Amino acid sequence: MRKFFVFLLMMGLASFMMSCATPEEKSLRSLQEFHDELELNHENYTIEDWDKAQAEYDAITASMNLNNYTNEQLREIGKLKGKCSAYLTKGLLKRAEKGFVEFGGMLEGYLEGLESIKPDSLK
Repeated sequence: MRKFFVFLLMMGLASFMMSCATPEEKSLRSLQEFHDELELNHENYTIEDWDKAQAEYDAITASMNLNNYTNEQLREIGKLKGKCSAYLTKGLLKRAEKGFVEFGGMLEGYLEGLESIKPDSLK
């Protein structure tokens, strides 16, 4: 029973400490959590997941612009943004590839349609 009480006390203190974080620390933590999610799950992302990830990244970075950071925090932010950008670029390429495949299919059908029309039928 005593161990359970100590565990609850530790969880309460951790929760209290996290709620006392500065806006800079909170936004840095959000960026870190976003990076961790990308790192763990990017291989399984669908096109829709990449779209959501890009929107989330844009929201996080926009909110970060409202804060003042120390040089150490700026260095960490730069490192995390670089890593996130690498993953997001991979997602962008995946989305572009899908677009090219769709465009290629449409272009192929368009050319078939042009070929099916005989020049003398256009008069």
